[in-house]
Amino acid sequence: MFQKTPLRYVAIAACSASVIIILTVIRFATIEVNLFPAPDSTFPWKPLYSADNIQGGDSSMVVHEDIYHLNFDFTLSRHYLYAYASFNLVFEDPSTPNILLDLTAYSTAKLRIRCKPQNELKFVFHLYEDNVSDFADVSSFRMAQSIFSCGESWQDIVIDLSQLNTPEWWLQIQGLNLSNQQNTLTKVREISLSSTNQSPVGVLSSVTVEELVLQGRNWTMIIVGIVSLVLIWLAFIMVIFRDALNNRSSTTYQEIAHRQLNVDSKREREIAQLLDYLLSNYSDAELSLEGSASVLGINRTKINELLKERTGQTFSGFLNKLRLTEAARL
Repeated sequence: MFQKTPLRYVAIAACSASVIIILTVIRFATIEVNLFPAPDSTFPWKPLYSADNIQGGDSSMVVHEDIYHLNFDFTLSRHYLYAYASFNLVFEDPSTPNILLDLTAYSTAKLRIRCKPQNELKFVFHLYEDNVSDFADVSSFRMAQSIFSCGESWQDIVIDLSQLNTPEWWLQIQGLNLSNQQNTLTKVREISLSSTNQSPVGVLSSVTVEELVLQGRNWTMIIVGIVSLVLIWLAFIMVIFRDALNNRSSTTYQEIAHRQLNVDSKREREIAQLLDYLLSNYSDAELSLEGSASVLGINRTKINELLKERTGQTFSGFLNKLRLTEAARL
């Protein structure tokens, strides 16, 4: 026979399970992908960097490190109207040259970065645009960007990926409406870190990125955790409810048994009282059903019922039997 588990132990088990689930969700609900070091990145990529010199300008760019972290210098031309320098992380590997990544699971990008001198840079996702983009021309990919300031001290820049915008000039070149700002990260070709129109010109600019991390939420883990917590506490409530019902039923059965015992005990006393009275007074010629009922305080019908139950005879039959038995003995 199994013993009933005390309710406090059930409560302790529910609380312990809840704590474990919450800690597990906290640990695994956040997903992160660090693109550096490059060989350890979840998403394979190759470096590609360029400046306006390929378009007739005279800006220059030198990359010192792009494996374990990113460090590059650039000097923007004073003489070229559209001077720029850009470092691109192109998602591909030898077996799959034209990768398009779905990065919708990620909500922010974090860069640990410093610049010398102070700089204004842009962080860009290059997105495949149906009926527009051509893998041979990176400029045909939609630009979803965020611009930030970068100083000479290390700082963490967190970019909200839901607030990226596409520059007007790109939309105009592609013949798209300027209101077309639906920048969903379902087909990401590459990520770039580039100069802006407010970057210093004619001076050497240095940029170092120690970390580039994509961050998001594992909603499957979160939902499973919430459902598990709900089920655990629903089960706990059911245990409490069942325990309350069992206690109530037990109390009810005890009350019924107690009342039955009281009833049975009273009936037995009445029978004993009746039999004792008749055995003591059967020789009295005046003994009658009415008189017995008056003396004992038991109505006539019940006297017959009690005698019928115990002896199988009515008052008169039992009394006559007593008298005949005594007469035969004498």
